[in-house]
Amino acid sequence: MNKKRMSIMLCGMLLVSGLFISTARAENSIGPNVVTGNEYVCFFVSSLDIFSSQVSFSDTGGLTISSFGGYGFYFTVTNLFTGGYVALNARIGTQTGDIIMLLAGTSFEPTPFIAGTGVILLEYTQIIPFVFSGFASTTTT
Repeated sequence: MNKKRMSIMLCGMLLVSGLFISTARAENSIGPNVVTGNEYVCFFVSSLDIFSSQVSFSDTGGLTISSFGGYGFYFTVTNLFTGGYVALNARIGTQTGDIIMLLAGTSFEPTPFIAGTGVILLEYTQIIPFVFSGFASTTTT
């Protein structure tokens, strides 16, 4: 139980520090939504597994995570983004079931790099925190 609390605290600290840094940067200049229309190779780290996946942010607000067949959405404010993703019968590590992923992150312009944190709700009963980072594989904007 102590490891779980430490993981949750670490994810929370990463999220809060990323939001503060990005908010300070956004005050200086309101720029474009830099993740919109881009595809990233992301690495997800959770207590269930460490995996990589293609993550696509469509121009219409759709979010796709290639490791799971599902549907998602996102929205941005300058270089901050948040979103949700739902996949049925997804497999993460040794666990299989319905998942809901909630994520929040930031892009670090001008480098094509994103990072963030979130939670996975597995089978509507288990809450698993995760962190992720990734780099742009394609840009369409």
